[in-house]
Amino acid sequence: MGRITKPKSKPPSSRTRSARRQSSPSLGLDKSLATLPRASDDPNLTSKEAVAKKVNNVVLRTRGDNGVSKKKGGKELSRQKKKRIEKAVGKAEAVMEKLERKRGDSAKRGKVVKERRDDWSVLNEKIEGEVEAVKSSAVLE
Repeated sequence: MGRITKPKSKPPSSRTRSARRQSSPSLGLDKSLATLPRASDDPNLTSKEAVAKKVNNVVLRTRGDNGVSKKKGGKELSRQKKKRIEKAVGKAEAVMEKLERKRGDSAKRGKVVKERRDDWSVLNEKIEGEVEAVKSSAVLE
């Protein structure tokens, strides 16, 4: 196995981020300004009032007229477009009527199933009565 040589230490390039940060004049500024309260902060406000004020500012900034938005409204619809929309509405109404009819039919089938469903004891009594009737008719013949 060969030996691994140690890399030579060379000074950092002047194009690196750390070199640019070291030479930045803005880093040598006085930090006492950061601790002072902002001019917009009112010291007489309670914390709830301050929060409410900030929320109101945010709400005012985020109204719908800011930024890029799509134009609404526009030209009146053409005759063909109105006709297509009317046709689509008609189809939607037909589908809804069909769905309503299907729901009604399903409810009817559910009622029939419930009517057919009897208590097991009642069903067993009916069967026993029919069996006895068949036995008695078979004995008489």
